[in-house]
Amino acid sequence: MSQSKKGFSLASKKTPLKDHTPSSSNQEQFGLSIPKYAPVSKTAKATPALPPSVANVLKNMEHQHSLGSKRRSPLRPYDRNVRDAPLHQRPSSSGDLRKSVLPTTAKQPITKPSSQPLRQTLRQQPQPQRPKPKVPAKASNKIHVVTDEEVPDVIHDVYHNRTYYKVELLGEGGFARCYQVRTKAGEMYALKVVSKKSLSNVKFLAKLHCEIIIHGQMQHRRIVYFHDCFEDDANIYLVLEICRNKSLAEMLRARRRLSEPEVRFFMLQLLDACEYIHSQQVVHRDIKLSNVFLDDDLNVKLGDFGLSAILKTYEERKKTVCGTPNYLAPEVLFGKDGHNQKVDVWSLGILLYTLLVGKHPFRIRDSKELFRYIKYTFPEGLSLSSDVKDLIAKILVPNPDERPTIPEVLQHPFIQNADLPTHLPHSALTTCPSLDELQPVILFQSGSDHKLVERTAMTLVKGLDRITHYKRTLKGTPIDPPEWSEHNIYINKWVDATYRYGFGYTTSEGNAGVLFNDTTSLATYDKKSYQLVSHTPDTSEVEARYDVDNKDMPFELKKKIFLVNNIIDYIYQTLVDDSPYSSQTSVQNATPAPPSQSGVYLSKYMVFQKAIVFRLSNNVIQFNFFNPRHKLILFDEGARLLYIDQHRIKRMYELPEAIASGDPELTKLLYFVRDELIQQFKTSNCQPAQPH
Repeated sequence: MSQSKKGFSLASKKTPLKDHTPSSSNQEQFGLSIPKYAPVSKTAKATPALPPSVANVLKNMEHQHSLGSKRRSPLRPYDRNVRDAPLHQRPSSSGDLRKSVLPTTAKQPITKPSSQPLRQTLRQQPQPQRPKPKVPAKASNKIHVVTDEEVPDVIHDVYHNRTYYKVELLGEGGFARCYQVRTKAGEMYALKVVSKKSLSNVKFLAKLHCEIIIHGQMQHRRIVYFHDCFEDDANIYLVLEICRNKSLAEMLRARRRLSEPEVRFFMLQLLDACEYIHSQQVVHRDIKLSNVFLDDDLNVKLGDFGLSAILKTYEERKKTVCGTPNYLAPEVLFGKDGHNQKVDVWSLGILLYTLLVGKHPFRIRDSKELFRYIKYTFPEGLSLSSDVKDLIAKILVPNPDERPTIPEVLQHPFIQNADLPTHLPHSALTTCPSLDELQPVILFQSGSDHKLVERTAMTLVKGLDRITHYKRTLKGTPIDPPEWSEHNIYINKWVDATYRYGFGYTTSEGNAGVLFNDTTSLATYDKKSYQLVSHTPDTSEVEARYDVDNKDMPFELKKKIFLVNNIIDYIYQTLVDDSPYSSQTSVQNATPAPPSQSGVYLSKYMVFQKAIVFRLSNNVIQFNFFNPRHKLILFDEGARLLYIDQHRIKRMYELPEAIASGDPELTKLLYFVRDELIQQFKTSNCQPAQPH
């Protein structure tokens, strides 16, 4: 099935991929950064210093709570009676407490019994009244939520000498109210207001303390930005990034359900945010529709870190039962060993199902029965792809050890599908966007790309049209020994580092480079120099070459060289080399490496549903397939090819001999590549000529 009609421009791609593994499509305007986990220590990261204003608020919160905890506990009922009784009625150390507290009455004279019935006589006589003991009211666990009257229209931040003006109420939760505010300069923020009266609740105090510390440390484009916090006599204020388009909850309420491309758009950004959070050893624990906010461009902003927690080590598990019922993972309620980041994966699965179907997969009535028999169904008549159903089934697994990690979710075909919008129109908040509004960017945009792809595609079309003839007249003999040159240099190893830097790779000739997130590349030219390449949607051009020993090298370039060397070291230390000159390869007919001054570098890359595609500066088009892991490298405009199977066995062919080989897997891949390249022209309105 062809997906290339919805590809992307690759010059400035930031596609997050693991080394030699599939991954999600990405775009610069998305800013997605799903990194491969680098080697890290087993201990928690050091907590960065808090801003003085934040530290001051936290200190005052703890001080106020400590004062409250020193107050005398309520008296027991009889103690209160003793305290309130007159001095002469208070008991001695050996007296009877109950008798001493009761009020005394004068002795009545003995009278002769009347003829009235005894019961009636007793009823007429005055009876001493015992005071009812005062029972103290039970302490309430209800947290005081600030009211609109308790939030002034003009709010002063004395610490920073700033003034905020209330604009409108954005929403109210179980613990706080959130307002849109503006400054004198006209800047807009979201202001989360928490009453200081609520700090008497120990659990809420800890929750707020955690939220301020953890959220304040999150620095990621897919997370609501935490600007600052301050306080006055009545409230604590958290200054946050404003998200005017509210949350996915409001969007789903208006739309009822979303299309698969839209859901893929949101899920990629959520996975990006969760990948970052988990890399900081934080578990969010409250991912839900109402906590996924939308910025002005309808991009995801994950917020509300009130239930989040830090895992001090990778082995640590949390045992606090918390979260939103419909999103709770089974191990939160019933796990004996606690829970970790896998609870966020479960919540993402619930959110994925809810966006597509329009309702939660589970409705909590009896939680024990719910999680003992976890079952969900898809509504009849709702058309969903098999890929998304498979992903939901893999995520909503009761056993967290069987649940995929975030990087594993990113490798799933539903996430890797190239049917990914570059952006969503604002009309998507209320109505389903048209296909034209969701049309992505095209893979091959420049004139030179069009000509290369057209000629390569037509070579494959002509060759596969004559498959019967070739099988009858040729023997399917490979080129032996392979004829290596700079014209068939290919990518043999790669690793994603787009979270911070870019896409790293090494070539079969031994050179290496990084396609940086700023649309430039730095690649080794030989052992003594580097070449700096500038990429645009239409071209990739070498700007300059620099010697390693050049003392006048710009500082930014020195920084990039340092990054390139570190990424190259990681690649060589951790990844398997399948170049024809490596001892790790299974090729029997390897030849000496070509000259290292070829200057071949990676121009573009993108992800289809079944493969990642590289376009190199030597006009090589390379398909790395995901399952099974075959590679098909086309050079000389498709007249020749290099086929590397899943066992890393290499065979070089003339195209007719490859078709005549009768290898069913190779033939299937050739058809797939032909269809994908032709589809690129259909999508870009650049139709190839009909074969003669």
